[in-house]
Amino acid sequence: MMVFVGPAQCGKTFAFVYGGIIYCVVENPNPLGMLHSSETRSKNLSREVATLLRRSPATSELLSPNKKDTTDKQITLGNGAQLNFLWPSSGQLAGVSFQTVLSTDVDRMMINVSGEGSGLMQLYQRMRT
Repeated sequence: MMVFVGPAQCGKTFAFVYGGIIYCVVENPNPLGMLHSSETRSKNLSREVATLLRRSPATSELLSPNKKDTTDKQITLGNGAQLNFLWPSSGQLAGVSFQTVLSTDVDRMMINVSGEGSGLMQLYQRMRT
């Protein structure tokens, strides 16, 4: 697990989250879990990432023309990469497994999700098993 803490508005999301997503899509196409602090923020992030993928020459040809492959919860690409946008809730974090997990705004997440600990630690356990 890698954690980066930095000042507000310094490019953390762009560098680590968007950069990490592009790397995973192009170089290591496997299921990826992207955990955000709330459902609303997760949906906003999925829309931003879909736009990023459409505009990037490295990823635009990987996007499916099928609209069902790009939703607020998941983006499936032609090379086998699958981006899953999650938020802290037991229903979201149960029964999922990812090779890579990215998260942002951990300080704004609930400390205890359904009595099972933080969302980040629950997702970390899913990554290990």
